[in-house]
Amino acid sequence: MAMQNSEAVFTDCIHKIIKNWQVLVIVNQQGFGGSMMAEKMEWLCDSVVQIFKDNANVYPDEVADFISEVIFNEFDTIADDGSLPKLSLQLCDVYKKCKSGQSEVVFAEVQQMIANTSHIPVVQKSNDQGDASCSEDDEAPELAPASASNGSAAMESDGMSAPEADTSGADAVEYMEEEEGWDVVKRSKKKR
Repeated sequence: MAMQNSEAVFTDCIHKIIKNWQVLVIVNQQGFGGSMMAEKMEWLCDSVVQIFKDNANVYPDEVADFISEVIFNEFDTIADDGSLPKLSLQLCDVYKKCKSGQSEVVFAEVQQMIANTSHIPVVQKSNDQGDASCSEDDEAPELAPASASNGSAAMESDGMSAPEADTSGADAVEYMEEEEGWDVVKRSKKKR
């Protein structure tokens, strides 16, 4: 009975830790997971739990590699803030403690961690209400310095924004170049 309780606490704690990881909180808020965000999060949590159940020795770098690959493939996100190694180390620590019978201690630690992270400010999603002028205006300040140094007047007057004038109703595509030489491709939400 204690083994089942320990496994249930372990599974619950893994789910809570991963779902409260700040990177995935932001991914969720911004909708990077698409319409199946909840299912992808559950699958990620269940997969991590399964990794620990299937293997006797799981190392933090293995967990980090797996999570990194999943968030890149499923959420189009790269966690380069240094939190992924800490998360994977914490997951391995939870596993070791639950395996050694300290599930009550782990549960209390995770509850405390969640209480502490609930005070982190929420990242506001961009104002995306279907109004194309709002989303383009929001991005204009970021691109204005880069465009000014790369000849923005020439870019706007040549054919680069010509697809917007297309009356076929298809999504238009805009091309812009930022300071660092990256080409930025974005869809225009204008319907003509």
